[in-house]
Amino acid sequence: MSDTQSSASPLPCAPGFDSTLALQQKGYDFIRNRSQQMDTDMFETRLLLKPTICMVGREASEIFYDETKFK
Repeated sequence: MSDTQSSASPLPCAPGFDSTLALQQKGYDFIRNRSQQMDTDMFETRLLLKPTICMVGREASEIFYDETKFK
């Protein structure tokens, strides 16, 4: 990240108001497909109307399996 880039820069947002139905239809492929379509490793969406961050890749899986980061 450059010195001029804010650490609070917004994440790309998935299209649509809520992605719950798309997740139900696509299953595990949902996040991978959206990431490829949006050309990003991390994006924001809504699932069950709640803001949700989706991530792909090795670093994302390391964060996901770190029990200190989730309840």
